[in-house]
Amino acid sequence: VGPISDEPLDYTEIDYKPHPIRIVTPEYPAEARRSRAEGRVMVRVLVDKKGNVEKVEILHGPEIFRKVAETAAWQFRFRPGKHEGERRKVWMIMPIEFLLK
Repeated sequence: VGPISDEPLDYTEIDYKPHPIRIVTPEYPAEARRSRAEGRVMVRVLVDKKGNVEKVEILHGPEIFRKVAETAAWQFRFRPGKHEGERRKVWMIMPIEFLLK
């Protein structure tokens, strides 16, 4: 058996999922606030072995919220995921909600 692969795993394949320790609330776009727009952006983040975000992909959501959701997701931090006792890179899917209060 060789060294553990550095290939990222999906959160459904891992023993211990990365746990969010810092979630940044995105800035509500002024245009969206004026038009009373709300929505949810689904982001896919690659969490590295240290718990940092290595990559962000927008899966879907209203266009008006996508850029600020991506900016916020880059600032997330996690307790790293583990598989078979070793820290692993893991793809996580996370919703970012935009709701007017």
